[in-house]
Amino acid sequence: MPLPNCLQRRGSTYWLRRRVPDTLRSQIGKTEIKRSLKTADLAEAKRRLVLELVKVQAEFDEAQRRLQPASLADLVEDISEQEAWSLAAQWFVAAEKKQQILGAQSVDEERLVDFDHLKDFEDTSTLAFVHSETKRFLAERNLQYPPSSSAFRRVERLLHEALVESEKRQIVRFLPSAPLLPNPRFQGLTERSVVEVAKIVTLKDLIARFRSDRGKRPKSPKTKLKQLSQDRLFLELLGADTPVDQIGREQARRVQQVIARLPPNWTKRFAQLPITEVERMPIDQLGAPMATATANSYLTAFGALMEFAVNEHLVTRSTANGLRLAPAASRVKPRLPFTADELTRIFSAPLYTGCVDDMRRYRSSGVNRPRRSRFWIPLIALFSGMRLNEICQLCEDDITVEDGVAIILIRSTDDGSKRVK
Repeated sequence: MPLPNCLQRRGSTYWLRRRVPDTLRSQIGKTEIKRSLKTADLAEAKRRLVLELVKVQAEFDEAQRRLQPASLADLVEDISEQEAWSLAAQWFVAAEKKQQILGAQSVDEERLVDFDHLKDFEDTSTLAFVHSETKRFLAERNLQYPPSSSAFRRVERLLHEALVESEKRQIVRFLPSAPLLPNPRFQGLTERSVVEVAKIVTLKDLIARFRSDRGKRPKSPKTKLKQLSQDRLFLELLGADTPVDQIGREQARRVQQVIARLPPNWTKRFAQLPITEVERMPIDQLGAPMATATANSYLTAFGALMEFAVNEHLVTRSTANGLRLAPAASRVKPRLPFTADELTRIFSAPLYTGCVDDMRRYRSSGVNRPRRSRFWIPLIALFSGMRLNEICQLCEDDITVEDGVAIILIRSTDDGSKRVK
């Protein structure tokens, strides 16, 4: 019986052999494609031939696409990162449902080799296969994104990740001990997941979602006030209704430039002015800028916000990476330790030698020697070096004895009533 077209036997192994069309040889770089099917069994070779022919045809399609210049319609067609993620997640959930029906499949050395190729984001054969699968998937949903469009490319890239993760999960189901780390993008997605239709997420939506994230520890009132100032800056400067995936590096640089000019307490001094007016003020009206450490805390907050957008699959990468202000030469004299004379004056005050009371008249000499917070806090700080907030949050059960030694426990609590810097 003659062998099917494109199938030939070399020794004991069957091979695929396919002629490259003349018009595509400049793109593919060869006149013929030859690939081992890695089997000596004819029936198995015929089954594998079908898949390999699909891959080869997809490779031909990709080469043909590269030969054709992109049209204007191809260039302007685009979707948001979240919309592309939604489509890739739909594909992944459908693949999980199919695998649950089929059950765990056997994994041999050949499959592991194929998986290594699938993980290679530069392998020509893999890219052609992903391209073909993306076209099929989009066609099923009547989405006519031109292959050269940004929309198609976004979906194709995420679908490649979905293909890798789907194959990875199949391998782990059969080989639970396989050293394969899950892709955090697909964490939580199963065959039962319902993927919501993507909608445009604005900066205002992102901040609300970020601040209400239950995975974060409760913030102190002081920290919440600082966050309000940060949020006001970001919203007014970039626009509350700006889609998150449109906040690029240029917008992030603008945030950095404005923060570098803002003076201390700008939210109080210019409470009634929008930040867009404040940023246009001359330096003599603004005054000296805030400390570099304070400015960088704003940039850190902006970076955390954009990193959260990455984790929520709203953008591909954070546009705020590496944004910092270099520390300027300090004009403030460094803080020096108290001298022995200064310590003597502090602890010879009426509070320690006798005062009227320890409320409003602790600086007036008197016969009373109260021993409450005003008395103990300076002493604890003197002998322990603890921070003021750490001392003020101490309770009786924070003073204990271990192995015969009296110690002070500096610790935080889950409810946020005690915090450690």
